[in-house]
Amino acid sequence: RLRLQAEIRHDRLRMRQLLEDLKRWAESPNEDQTDLFVSGQRHLLDLPELAVVDTIRSLVAAFEDKEQLLRLVRQVEGETTGVKVFIGSEHALADMDQVALVLSRYEGPSDVAGTLGVIGPKRMQYEHVMPIVDGAARWVSKMLGGM
Repeated sequence: RLRLQAEIRHDRLRMRQLLEDLKRWAESPNEDQTDLFVSGQRHLLDLPELAVVDTIRSLVAAFEDKEQLLRLVRQVEGETTGVKVFIGSEHALADMDQVALVLSRYEGPSDVAGTLGVIGPKRMQYEHVMPIVDGAARWVSKMLGGM
């Protein structure tokens, strides 16, 4: 029970930091409509199933390939609300069938819109991650004055 409480505190701290980063990013001037913000990649290396050399190599390559990540994000463009889940080979990340993605759109006034999400192992606790991603997208939308 104590371990679970510690994990919950740790997850809340990580989520709070991510939300602060998102708010700072959303409030900054952005001329590039295809800007990409990635945070927390190092946490993937803490997962035993992803801590294999070939997997690490694929993860690093995926995060460095902005176009590949943008293709993935565009899979949820046009969606107004809700969370989309891509497990294993369902997503567009090459050689990354051991990870899953949980994505949700946010919108602001006029043309301000984007997608945020979580990349994690296929075994992630979707019942916990999905409402967090959905809530974060709604929060960003609210902060931007949209939806």
